[in-house]
Amino acid sequence: MKEKMISRLVFFCLFVVLALTQMTAMAASLSEQEKTYISSAGGYLKTQNEHGMQVATTMNGLNTGASTLDDVREAIKSARFVTNSSWHGDYLHNGKLIVPNSFQKIDNKIHESHNLREKAYDEYLKYWKDGKTYHIESGTRIFKKSESVAQEATKELTKIMQAMNKGK
Repeated sequence: MKEKMISRLVFFCLFVVLALTQMTAMAASLSEQEKTYISSAGGYLKTQNEHGMQVATTMNGLNTGASTLDDVREAIKSARFVTNSSWHGDYLHNGKLIVPNSFQKIDNKIHESHNLREKAYDEYLKYWKDGKTYHIESGTRIFKKSESVAQEATKELTKIMQAMNKGK
């Protein structure tokens, strides 16, 4: 029994060392622009996802009584503020982001996802102006499309990083 545990621990340690070695080799071979872009894209997509999940969780709380309509409105406003701050600062670097050619497709998807997320938040917030529930339904459709595009961008970013790693 102890031998199995030790064997698993040794295997795990070797796996971690190998993974760290590959990540270090990949990072060393990337240009500064590529490193900056990967960091910017990954950071923005993570922020968008986390705050989108907070909105979805708060909306779901309406079904259980854990959230009120005011909570939902505040979650949407907060998510929009934080996501836009990340968009302009972390991703676009206040207009100074340089997108390497190999990342152009991903950049287009990230832009599309961001624009769709903005439209979804606009649509959701219209509910509080006129009380019509179709704004929530429409906003949810747009939000889901935004998330789908963001997931595509994340998968493509991951594939490029894996291909760069294999090319070493």
